[in-house]
Amino acid sequence: MDQQKRKYIYIVFSSIIAVGLSYVLSRTNYLLYHILIEFFSVFTCLLIFFISIFSKKYSGAGIIEIIGAGYLYVAVLDFIHALAFRGMNVLINVNDDLATQIWIIARFTQALILLSGVILINKKPKYRSVFVFYTIVAVTLGILPFINLFPTCFIEDIGLTPFKVAAEYFIVIMLMTTIFLIRRSREQIEKALRQKLCISVSLAILAELAFTLYMDTTGLISTIGHVFKLFSTLVLLSMILDYGLRDTYQNVFKKLNTEKEFLKTILQSISDAVIATNKEGEIISLNHAAELLLKTEYKDIAGRKFDEAVYIYDRNTRVRIENVLEVLKQVNKNQSDTTRFMISVSNDDRIINIRASVILENPMIETVVVISDISSFVNLEVSMINQQRLQSVGVLASSVAHEINNPIMGIMNYSQLILDQKIDNISINNYATEIIAESNRISEIVRNLLSFSKQKTNEWNDYDINEIVEDSIMLMNSFILKDNIELDVRTDNTLPKVYCNKQEILQVIINLVANSKDAVNEKYQNKPGVKKISIKCEKTGRDNQEFIKCTIRDNGAGLSENAKDHIFVPFFTTKTSELGTGLGVPISHEIIKRHKGYLEYKSEENEYTEASFLLPVKKMEIV
Repeated sequence: MDQQKRKYIYIVFSSIIAVGLSYVLSRTNYLLYHILIEFFSVFTCLLIFFISIFSKKYSGAGIIEIIGAGYLYVAVLDFIHALAFRGMNVLINVNDDLATQIWIIARFTQALILLSGVILINKKPKYRSVFVFYTIVAVTLGILPFINLFPTCFIEDIGLTPFKVAAEYFIVIMLMTTIFLIRRSREQIEKALRQKLCISVSLAILAELAFTLYMDTTGLISTIGHVFKLFSTLVLLSMILDYGLRDTYQNVFKKLNTEKEFLKTILQSISDAVIATNKEGEIISLNHAAELLLKTEYKDIAGRKFDEAVYIYDRNTRVRIENVLEVLKQVNKNQSDTTRFMISVSNDDRIINIRASVILENPMIETVVVISDISSFVNLEVSMINQQRLQSVGVLASSVAHEINNPIMGIMNYSQLILDQKIDNISINNYATEIIAESNRISEIVRNLLSFSKQKTNEWNDYDINEIVEDSIMLMNSFILKDNIELDVRTDNTLPKVYCNKQEILQVIINLVANSKDAVNEKYQNKPGVKKISIKCEKTGRDNQEFIKCTIRDNGAGLSENAKDHIFVPFFTTKTSELGTGLGVPISHEIIKRHKGYLEYKSEENEYTEASFLLPVKKMEIV
């Protein structure tokens, strides 16, 4: 025997017992029986009403809400009917006719509510409008018996009046119409809901038919009618509980899930890393930015202690901080909004601001940690400081240039006087010639340094790329020689001039050569005779246009695949913070783009790096 059949047998068996007990109680004390069954019915109707209000907030005005809205007045009318019953002695000048009149009004109101619920299901009315309609009907009809405007329904020693019987049959017709409409509403009302609604209405019909037959308001038939009426209300309550609360909870959970997804989307879109921990300090949630910062996924880190999963260091001492959460909580107590630390993941040191908030009202989450990666901002600060230093060098170079040039000119003049004396001493003449050459070189270095420091960014003209390369080498040569780097420069005097900003192209060459210098130093350290950098200038073509191509190649550490993908990203660098800020290549890239040219990289890790920039020979419209 399946569960459904056992359920039906249980209902039938319980119903038989309830009918038997009702009959015994009604024969023993009908007034007590009537009070109990009517008050229980009133309580059931009130439950239906309040559940519909709760359901309406989340489900709108469906059939359950439309029906439930009117059951407040069914409860009120049944309550008045119970008070007006013979023997209650609550209302003044009452008789069996008043109780019967209120009964008819209550049953008509109930039938109207059930019929309206089925009719209005496709109309989607406003809950308030439906409630106002039921209020007007119930109040208007409920007043009529008390002002003697309602027809007589029961006469002592005679029984039911024709109006009362006709009214019961009219109510039966309304209820049968309701069943007919329910069975036709297959698309609007699901099957299980239709079945329970039909059972409830059918029991109400049996109750109404019973009330067309009794001669005594305390007789057996009246007792059976009250039982059918109570069962009808209980079945309706069961339907309301099953489907009203079910739909309500489904909508509530749907709304909660929607809000959860909304908050999750916001959390995942935050650029700062957000990590939540419980009272034990275990990680229970983190966003996508945290996964990127920690270079891991949530499934691999969930449940781990924060201190075990996240390595935080003091930025100055580089000592790892133990009990980070407690430290952060103490910082918050001291009213410090953020604290700057360093985080290390896979040997990648990042400078961070870290904040911790203690959640007091959530049993699952105790601490929310927000980590902001400020490495780029710190690098920008360093870059700005370096820029200020360059400006200071420019001011210094401008102020002392003549102080250096004056004695240099004196040295050159005296050397020339020695040569003019035509001393018959080859060594002295050679020394004088060398002094003049070196003095000219010093003068050229000072002039180039002064020119570079001025950064006249608006000076565009036709320049020889060979001269720009030579000027850059003049500025970089001391560093190249100091690091024992073999420099191979191949220029071509037949190359056409390019229209460019000399200072900016000079800056590009210096940036690229500096990167090559750092690359070979990284690979070979202090090993002599193996560090090589070459510079080659040549003419090439692209897209039916002539370009001057300048290539800087080294045999240094090369670039990883990740570095190749991020080579033009500002603040990305493979160097330590002391050697680079990650701005040299991006700035050079922007300069070459502004010249309508191209900056390209080729590299093999641990083999070589080749940086090439192409400048158009023909004068272009420069933005």
